[in-house]
Amino acid sequence: FTQELNADEEKVGVPVAVFSLTEIVVHKGDKITIHFINPAEEPEDRHTFTIDTPYQMNYDLAGGESTQFSFTADTVGIFTYYCTYDLPSMIGQLVVLP
Repeated sequence: FTQELNADEEKVGVPVAVFSLTEIVVHKGDKITIHFINPAEEPEDRHTFTIDTPYQMNYDLAGGESTQFSFTADTVGIFTYYCTYDLPSMIGQLVVLP
């Protein structure tokens, strides 16, 4: 499973920071690869992909940066991912099914 997540700052004509995908649904044991892109033009317009326990990830990107990371969905449940700079608008859910 591979997913591209953009930090999309345009929604209904109003500048707001949102993930391009607000839900990722996978099965336990799936390997997930995320391509995280911050399309902002200014380096100080930072965004994170952060998810807490049990996955413990925090990728922090300046405007114009991108990264790719992978992990295995080894715990069943619903886990919130978010941007630490843009709560509450920039959130999503990782849903791991049995």
